[in-house]
Amino acid sequence: MNGNKLKTGVIGLGALGAPVAGLLLKAGHAVAVCDVRSEPVADLQKRGAKACDSPAEVARHSDIVISLVSDGAQTNDIVFGPSGMRDHLQAGAILAIGSTLGPEPVQHIAQALAFRDVEVLDIPISGGILAAREGKLSLMAGGKIETLARARAVLDVFANQITHTGEVGTG
Repeated sequence: MNGNKLKTGVIGLGALGAPVAGLLLKAGHAVAVCDVRSEPVADLQKRGAKACDSPAEVARHSDIVISLVSDGAQTNDIVFGPSGMRDHLQAGAILAIGSTLGPEPVQHIAQALAFRDVEVLDIPISGGILAAREGKLSLMAGGKIETLARARAVLDVFANQITHTGEVGTG
């Protein structure tokens, strides 16, 4: 860990994920990254990120994992799939789901990870590519207020507007 900064993982390095990971690196966070495509992983590795082969490996290196994959199927795969995070997240870790999912899938993931003492935030993101590059994304955050407070040191790097909406599933 860099000082008091959370070790951060970013899974899904597309239009939002790559700029988010880059901003976190620039802010001095230790960042582990994973994507199905090798190019964005290699680019971020050159900038100081730890390149990981799987979501499970990202989880082993992270206090907070930000999932920026495109949909519910991909989210389920990175959590529950053969190389998923479920059994590799550390007790006390946070999974922040940036994909726009309904309440039920997010609540299911939160319940499945509770046995490992892992907290879940659902943080659907708005603002687009330019806002991502400038750290001006907007987040609607569902989850425990205490979990959101712990995650703010990371989330504030790429979001300039974060609204707590209530319990997990309301983001």
